[in-house]
Order: sequence, then structure tokens, then C-alpha cells
Amino acid sequence: MFSKALGYSVISVALLLVAGCSSGTNDLVIQSKFAYPNGDYADLGPTFAEKSVTSFMSPPQMDKALFGELHNEALNKKNGADQLVDYVISNNVTSFGVVPVYQSTFRLEGTAIKFVNAKPQNYVDGKTPSPTRTKPVK
Repeated sequence: MFSKALGYSVISVALLLVAGCSSGTNDLVIQSKFAYPNGDYADLGPTFAEKSVTSFMSPPQMDKALFGELHNEALNKKNGADQLVDYVISNNVTSFGVVPVYQSTFRLEGTAIKFVNAKPQNYVDGKTPSPTRTKPVK
């Protein structure tokens, strides 16, 4: 009887160690009407980029470098894309049981656009050239 209880205990502890938990977050950034209000741009369609990162002790966080990497990867999937608008940033974190190992999958989805005719912006102090937010249109 004792060996049977010990066997169940070992199996229970093993299952506890390999059991995982998953959670996710989303952040929607709407820019299509405000990113370049006086500009003329062509919609190139939806695009995305995804990257998984594994870490020990604490879940990985999205930083500026990772966002830039995902942004550039998404733009490179659409020929001639200059900017990504109306994008969603998703993060899915999975922890692996009691062992503090985390895997985060970061995903960036949005609409790629190409600037056709970037016009000067009008500011309070008068007419000034448009701020450089994207690569120049050739």
C-alpha cells in the first residue's frame, strides 16, 4: 500500500513540474487617420512579424530594439512599404511548471503603407517641412 501511495506522489510531483500556464495580452494602436494627415499614401495590405524568446527567472519584455526588429521584418514582407499603421502588438507568455522558465511569443500585425506624395505639414509657427518619420520615397 505504501509503495502505491509513493508511486502516486511521484507521478503527481512530476506532473506538477511539467505542467505549464499560458497568458496573453494585446495592444491596438490606431494610426491610419493621424500618422500622416496631409500625406497621400497607398495601402499595401496586411503584414505581420513574430518572434519567440525564452528566458529564465522572469518573462521576457518587449523593448524598443525588439519592436524595431519586428517592425522592420513586417515592412520587409511588403515590397516598397514605408510605414506600418493600425497595428496590434500581441504577447503570449508560457511558463513551464515550477521551474522558472518562460517563453514569450511577440507578434506585430498591421497594415503596410507606402507614401506616394508627402506634403508639408502646417504647424502653429507656420509652414515647415514634414518631420522625417520614414525612409524617403524615391
